[in-house]
Amino acid sequence: MMNKDNNYPSWFLFIAPFPRWKKNKHFDVYVKHKCRCCGHSHREQHQDGRHQARRIVLLGKPCSGKGTQAPLLSSRYGFIHLSTGQMLRQELSEKTALGMLAAEYMKQGDMLPDDIMLPLVAKRISQPDCQKHGYILDGFPRTLSQAVQMSRYSIGVDLVFLLQRSDEDAQDWMRHRLYDPSTGVLYHPVYFPPPAHRIPYLQRRMDDQEAVMQKRLQQYRQNTLPLVHFFQDKLVWIDTSNKRPTEQVFEEICQHVERWNAGVWMKQQRKDIVSRPSF
Repeated sequence: MMNKDNNYPSWFLFIAPFPRWKKNKHFDVYVKHKCRCCGHSHREQHQDGRHQARRIVLLGKPCSGKGTQAPLLSSRYGFIHLSTGQMLRQELSEKTALGMLAAEYMKQGDMLPDDIMLPLVAKRISQPDCQKHGYILDGFPRTLSQAVQMSRYSIGVDLVFLLQRSDEDAQDWMRHRLYDPSTGVLYHPVYFPPPAHRIPYLQRRMDDQEAVMQKRLQQYRQNTLPLVHFFQDKLVWIDTSNKRPTEQVFEEICQHVERWNAGVWMKQQRKDIVSRPSF
C-alpha cells in the first residue's frame, strides 16, 4: 500500500527512522541525462563531439558527497562512474576470493593493500567503455602511495575535486544514508531524497557504523594532505556542507569541468588553491 501524500510504501515508515522523505523535483532531470547548460543530453553531446573523454577523481572524507555527485556527473557527461567500494561490494555479492578478502577489511574500516586496489582499478579503466567515454574515480586514490603508482598502471587524471564537509555533517549523512544497488546513487532523506519508486530497493551499507566511521575519518586526515600537494595543479576545492543543496554543488562542479574544456580552468585554480582552509 502506498502513502498517498508521499508516494512511498506505508510500511517503509516502520523500518526507516528518519525524517519524512521530501520530493526531489530535480532528480528526474538528472537521471534522464538532460543537460540544462546546453540543452542536450549526454548522448547528444558525445555524438556531436562537444565533449571529449575526461579523467576525473573525486576525493573527500567518508560521506562527503562523492557517491552522490559521481552518478550525476556520469549522467550529464557520459563518464563511467568507478567506485572502488562498489566494485568491492560486487565482488562480495558474487562471493569471489577478492570479495571475501575485501569483506574483512571493509567491516573494520581498513583500506585494502595497494597490490589489490591498483590492479582492480587499472583493469576496469582499460575496458572499452572507460577508454571511449572517460571515467570518474570515486574515492581513489586514498593514499600518496596509490597516487604515485597510478602512472605505472596507466591510470591518468585530468581534474581532481576535493569535496569538503565537516565531520558533523558527514556523520549525519552516514547515520541516514541509503544507496541504490542498481545505480550506485547515495541518498539522504532530507538533503538528497530518492525518487519514491526507488525507496523499496534502497539498502544500508555494512560499513555505515559509528566506530567504523571514526576510524575512516582518522585515516582520511592522515592520508589526504599529501594527496592535496601531489595533485595541486589539478585540484578543485568544493564545499559540500549540508547547508548547500546537492544540485548547487553539482552545478559548481560542472562549471569547473566546462572551464577545463574551454582551456581557462588552470589559471584560475592555481590562484585559488593557496587560500583554501585546512581540514
